[in-house]
Amino acid sequence: MLFARANGIGLIDPEAKVTPLQGFGSLALNNGGGRELRVSADGGTVQIDSWEPRHAYLFALGERRVDIDSPADAAFLAPVTQEPGLDVTNWFNSMTSAVNGTPVKLQQYEMARSLAIVPGTQHFVLGAEFTVRLFDLLGHELWHEPLPGPGIAWHVNVTGDGRLAVVAYGDGTIRWLRLSDGKELLALFIHPDGQRWIAWTPQGYYDCKCRRRELIAGMSITAMTALPISTRWRSSGTSSTGPTSWHWCSKRLTWTKPFAGPMTPQDARRRRRSPTTFRQP
Repeated sequence: MLFARANGIGLIDPEAKVTPLQGFGSLALNNGGGRELRVSADGGTVQIDSWEPRHAYLFALGERRVDIDSPADAAFLAPVTQEPGLDVTNWFNSMTSAVNGTPVKLQQYEMARSLAIVPGTQHFVLGAEFTVRLFDLLGHELWHEPLPGPGIAWHVNVTGDGRLAVVAYGDGTIRWLRLSDGKELLALFIHPDGQRWIAWTPQGYYDCKCRRRELIAGMSITAMTALPISTRWRSSGTSSTGPTSWHWCSKRLTWTKPFAGPMTPQDARRRRRSPTTFRQP
């Protein structure tokens, strides 16, 4: 008998012996048990504790590098969950979250899962079952609308410069959001083997380390309109609290225009031979 469960599929034979066929296929990023999402001051490096496999994965965007179980580094900070004058309660696995005694409004049956207070402010990011939201000390939402996610927002954090929110979701992805309006800027998927990864933007640009760059978000590259780019993380200016700003920059972007219908392998090869080159500001 073939069976499926949340963390994989397998077979059960007539003697009730279970044979796993395929695991979850991504990092299990559930929170609890002391597991955390830690980020650098500018958000260029993140470290996440995974339940399965039981490792800590560090991703350095500027170096295009994944490290497994690297030594603890005080430069990577866990989310702030307590701040004078900002008392957020029932934010972990609860449907009755409140700030300074005022109930926080979520969707019906939505459970809060994670919390990060924005450094130097009276604002906080709340990760929940269906959405991520930014609130003030009165419980008012500060984004135009809640940000729906691809899974449960098990971890949230805010960079030390207060410019970015970083979210780890139940689908195994880590995503960077612009804190001012909640706009997603970048998504990252790290394969459990720690050797393969892919990062992409909502516009379809991406960078990856995987065999022949064959996978993007679980789909064949031949079905996508975007082709690989080489990216690096750059800060423009520094201050006593770290980089004052950051942005994606690239010496060369390879991109193809939208088209009707699926891309064939022949299309992909032709577009690789004739890329369009852009320079980001």
